[in-house]
Amino acid sequence: MSDISVSTKNIGGTEKFDVKISTGKVNIVKGSSSSGKSSLMRGIHLGLVGNPNQNQYREEAEKLHLDDTKTDQAILKRGSSEGSVKINLKEKEIGVTISKNGMIKGKNSNEKAVLTTMLASLPPTAIHEKVMNPSLDNPNDFGWIVDELSDAGKYNNWHQVLYSLQQETISTKLKYKKWKESLASSSKKQTEIMLAMEHLQEKRAKRAAGSGQKIAELQAEYTKHYDVYKKQSEEYNRLFSELEQIQADNELQIRRKDAAQKNLKISRARLDEAEDLLEMDLIEPDVSGLELEKQKAQLELDNASGREKDPITQDIINQYDSNSREVISNHNPALAKALDKLVEGSGDKEVAATARQKVINLKKEIDAKISDYMTKRRKLGMAEDQAAAARSSMAAARSAINQAEESLTLDGGELVKKQENVRKSKQAFEAASKKVNEINTEMAKEDSSKEAKDEENELHNLESELRGLETSTTFEVRFTSLNMLPNQTLRLSEKQFEQMFGDGNGSAETDFVSNNISDSQAEIRSRILSKINEGSDFLNNISSTTEWVAEEAEKQRQGTRRIFNEVGTTLFSKLKMSKITSVSLDTDYELEVGWSDGKTTGLTGAGGERTIIAAALLISMRKAYSPEIPILMFDDIIDKLDPKPREDFLKFLDEYAKSENVAIIVSQLDSSLSNATVNVR
Repeated sequence: MSDISVSTKNIGGTEKFDVKISTGKVNIVKGSSSSGKSSLMRGIHLGLVGNPNQNQYREEAEKLHLDDTKTDQAILKRGSSEGSVKINLKEKEIGVTISKNGMIKGKNSNEKAVLTTMLASLPPTAIHEKVMNPSLDNPNDFGWIVDELSDAGKYNNWHQVLYSLQQETISTKLKYKKWKESLASSSKKQTEIMLAMEHLQEKRAKRAAGSGQKIAELQAEYTKHYDVYKKQSEEYNRLFSELEQIQADNELQIRRKDAAQKNLKISRARLDEAEDLLEMDLIEPDVSGLELEKQKAQLELDNASGREKDPITQDIINQYDSNSREVISNHNPALAKALDKLVEGSGDKEVAATARQKVINLKKEIDAKISDYMTKRRKLGMAEDQAAAARSSMAAARSAINQAEESLTLDGGELVKKQENVRKSKQAFEAASKKVNEINTEMAKEDSSKEAKDEENELHNLESELRGLETSTTFEVRFTSLNMLPNQTLRLSEKQFEQMFGDGNGSAETDFVSNNISDSQAEIRSRILSKINEGSDFLNNISSTTEWVAEEAEKQRQGTRRIFNEVGTTLFSKLKMSKITSVSLDTDYELEVGWSDGKTTGLTGAGGERTIIAAALLISMRKAYSPEIPILMFDDIIDKLDPKPREDFLKFLDEYAKSENVAIIVSQLDSSLSNATVNVR
């Protein structure tokens, strides 16, 4: 057994706390509702957690008000410029400071501790919420333990986007293969048709020579204009194909340029925001007037409720009105209804109702002002890093823009000339086609023989077949899985398509995914589209990336589950007082609880039994994911248990603390103590 020294300054409602916490023991923090017992435990929790970086931990910290400096549930003592927590373990010191602007600096802290070291009901920690108020659809679904204590959920987000894109890439490649085959077949068929048309012309010329002077003259004129038509057709097709290739090359560089310009714009906006924040004189909102109004309204409420008559009733109603009315209403309507009746029966109902609403409205107004301020100060804390990152991104974007401009096949003026040449060639080709058709029609009037009719029909069929052949040398691509709009369609040459899509055997984009692992699905789609527009080989790597992401998600999930189960299936076997013999997650991540009578259940039982399950989950999670922290806390838990379950629970904690040499800290209400005290049980 050893002592853990804990010092807090300006945390919660207390100016200073210096206590010794014993490992291997249950440490009872006793006091009235305003004695500072919860301030001590919340302060220790803040020290263990520090400043979370990951969203899932940040959200839990915010829900528990561990970064709150302004509201009624603020962890920083009202009026203080800075608060601090120091936790001296045998081998190291854990510490944290929190300033009035909400900046948190931690030392040797572990952000996972926000989920693994505290069980509390007000506000409810994640474990308390999931055990005491489970989902009605699937109360035993505890997959969140592995998802939130690992990156499995984030990898799943990526996998959903990548898998859809992978499937669309496969279908696009099949369409491209058919298009390419059709184009090759068209080229071959075009040659065959042109030869057939030439043979037909020779046949017609021979027959026309013996059919009279007029027909012979017309046939000679037809042959002359057909040669022009053929040359114009070949020239137009050559110029059109050349223009398509140039446009495809230019569009690629334009997409790269547009993507870089977009990144430049975003980076510039981020730099402007960061610089504005750095230059901003962030002033705390003055809510003293509103606080004074709220205090007056609270006094009216207290007087109307008759709370001076009964200290215990007063304590209950104060807690209900100040912190937990909304929470209890949401999670335990029956209890809220009973407490409302208690409030109504303790004073002037109508006056109390008016005063209560006034308190609520003023609190909302104060919280709104504070929330806006806290949002700004969070951004201020990241402004320096944001500015540096923005400058780097801007430099990269400018370089990409220059490269794209230099790589343009033709500038705007030259491209217009090419387009004009194609337009003129098309006109000449169409004029030549019209002329040969006119001569052909005149010949039909002069020669009504069956042979002439058959030759005309054959020629017409050959020309129709020629017009129906695939002539475009670019292939269109639009990924609906990335929410691409019609105007974002890619027009790719064969070379571009095969460079972009590759053989599909590329390497996984591990760095790209890892660096952006916390992105939402919308952000993921946008990032991938930007990479494609930048000309990367991401699509060649899509299969490997999708497979890797799926493997990482499952690896994270199974690895986290394995660690949890190893702890949960061995830890309780040596605890004689424990009714629970094991806590684990099955392959579907549903909770399984083994009991000393040999039964295995999911989430079950009433308050006392569920409290033990919640404690078992917390014990397993600490041991599995933050084993370096020898502290577990239970705030506002045992007071809700009946005497017998309470004593059983404390004996269970006694035995666990001793077996693992862990310091257990339990809060207990004692209205006779104005200042919190810590005693070893």
